[in-house]
Amino acid sequence: MNFVDIANIDISVELEVLKRDTQRNSFFLYQHKGVFFADNTRIGNNDQNEASAKFLQVLTKAKEENISLVLSPEYSCPKSVIDEIITNDTLQPSKNKLWALGGESLNKEELNSLKARNSENLHIDFEDCYSASDKNYVDPLYYIFIGEHNGVEKLIILIQFKTRHMGGLRSSQLEAENLIEGENVYVIKN
Repeated sequence: MNFVDIANIDISVELEVLKRDTQRNSFFLYQHKGVFFADNTRIGNNDQNEASAKFLQVLTKAKEENISLVLSPEYSCPKSVIDEIITNDTLQPSKNKLWALGGESLNKEELNSLKARNSENLHIDFEDCYSASDKNYVDPLYYIFIGEHNGVEKLIILIQFKTRHMGGLRSSQLEAENLIEGENVYVIKN
């Protein structure tokens, strides 16, 4: 495992949940409920439209309530929600807030399309553990916040990939056989 300090990739941020003080913070822990699908090509929600609608409600509520930290479990957040966050600034976390969303699996094509989205208002960072892999997908954790990249304020999306497949039943090796494992773990600090 490699620990990547965000300062070493020219990202800086001041997040409420990381302040060393006695302030009160608000947390929104979303336990997603739905029917999941898994095969050799992806793991995620069976009904992506329903899941997207639920997540958009959660994030809208988090924004309205000015929540400091929003968390969701792995394989739950559809990529379409991430796309909506990128294109709709009313769905982006407020300054000093952090959203850590466990996403549905991403294949190589989806990763390349995310990489191509970097712009003057958006910085997406993740390791390239996938281009030389013969496996099929990654399990992403999206860290989403407003911060600075190279001194310019932007929407920052750091995508950390699961570093080890699930254990469990020997009869179900689906993730072990298809998961592209990451090595980088982001260290986010004020």
